[in-house]
Amino acid sequence: MFLIEEFKKFHKGKYLSLEEYLNLGIRLREEGFSEKAVKIHKSLLAIPNLKKENERQIKKELGFDYMDMGDYKNALKYLVEANKLYKGKEKPLKEKLLYAFEKNRLWEEAADLKKNILTQEKKFTEKTFSFYLSKIGEILYFEGDYKRAKDFFIKSIKTYPNNPVVYFYLAEMEKNKNKKLEYYKKALEIDGNMKKMVYERVKTLLFEEKDYEAFHKFLEQEDDELAKCYLAEYLFQKGSEEDSERILRELNSSEEEVNKKGLEIAILLKNISLIEKFSKGLSNSKAKEYECRICGYTSNNHRFFCPECEGEFSFIRT
Repeated sequence: MFLIEEFKKFHKGKYLSLEEYLNLGIRLREEGFSEKAVKIHKSLLAIPNLKKENERQIKKELGFDYMDMGDYKNALKYLVEANKLYKGKEKPLKEKLLYAFEKNRLWEEAADLKKNILTQEKKFTEKTFSFYLSKIGEILYFEGDYKRAKDFFIKSIKTYPNNPVVYFYLAEMEKNKNKKLEYYKKALEIDGNMKKMVYERVKTLLFEEKDYEAFHKFLEQEDDELAKCYLAEYLFQKGSEEDSERILRELNSSEEEVNKKGLEIAILLKNISLIEKFSKGLSNSKAKEYECRICGYTSNNHRFFCPECEGEFSFIRT
C-alpha cells in the first residue's frame, strides 16, 4: 500500500531529487513492478546535462529492470553501457552482464567476462575456467552447433588437459572409431563415474560395426567390476556361457550398477544361484548419491554441472 502511494506522488511531481526517483524505481522492481521501474528510470535518462555518475547508475538499474522482465536483449544493451561507465569495477553489474551474455548466446563474450571476473576476484584457476568453457561447449553440443561446441572444447582442453567432460564430448563428436575409443578411455582415466555411460556407448558403437573383438579388448583393458559385467554379457552373447558364469561368480560388489547388470545377465543365463546372489547384492547395495560440494544439491546420477547453482565439476559421490 505504501509503495502505491509513493508511486502516485511520483506522478504528481512531488519528488524533486533524482536519487528519490532512482530509488523509487528500484523499489518498484523489487516489488514486482519492473515495467513501472523501466518507465521511471527511462524518464531520468532524459534529464538534460546528466552527470556521468548518475547516467551509469540509471543505466545499471535499467539493465536490472529488463533482466527482471526477461527482456535480455534490452538488458544487455544497458548493462554493456553501464559496465563501460563503471570501467568494469562493479561486481554485481558484471555478474548480471555475464548472465545477459549467456541468455543472448554471446558465448565468446561470456567466456572473456567470466575469465575477467574470476581473475578480479582472485578465484581464477585453469581448471575452473576450463570447466566453464566445457559448460558452454555442452550447451552448444545439445543445440546441435557441433562446430562451435568443438571450438570451446578445444579451448577448454588447452586451458586444462585433465577435463573429462571435454574428452567425453570429443568422443561423442568424433567420427574416427579408434580416436573415438581413445577419447572415451581418456575420460574414464580421469573420472571413473562415467563407466556405465561410456561402456554403453562403446558397446553400441562396436556392435553396430560388428567389431565384437574390439569390444572384448576394450573391456579387458578396464580393470573394474562393471566392465567385467559387460564382458560377461558379451561372452554370453558369443555363446561362451561357462566363461560368462565364471566371471559372474567371481564378482563381489556392493555397487548398485554392478548388481543390476549382474542380475540382468544371470537371468539371461537362467542360473538360479547367480540370480539369488545378485538379487541379494542389489537389496543390500546402496544407491549411488552425488552431492554438489558448492550448494548441497543431491542427485542419483553423476552430473558434470549442477542444475541448482551451476557449479562446474562440483559433484562428489557420498
